[in-house]
Amino acid sequence: MHPDETAETLVILGTDGEAELEALAAAARALSIRHAVFAEPDLGNSKTAIALGPGSKKPGQEAAAGVSRTRCL
Repeated sequence: MHPDETAETLVILGTDGEAELEALAAAARALSIRHAVFAEPDLGNSKTAIALGPGSKKPGQEAAAGVSRTRCL
């Protein structure tokens, strides 16, 4: 997606903790999905959220495998 373009879809997923959030970030990295991980300074810089950009250079099935342990909220 070009920086001047916008996406109009928002999906909220939950994980069972910071380790799964880090695994999701690793999967995004491996699949060339743009992402940003957020850390909370008031919680000892614990990772509390991730934003995933649209698109992947891999087929959808492989991208879906990276989020298989999350749940929709």
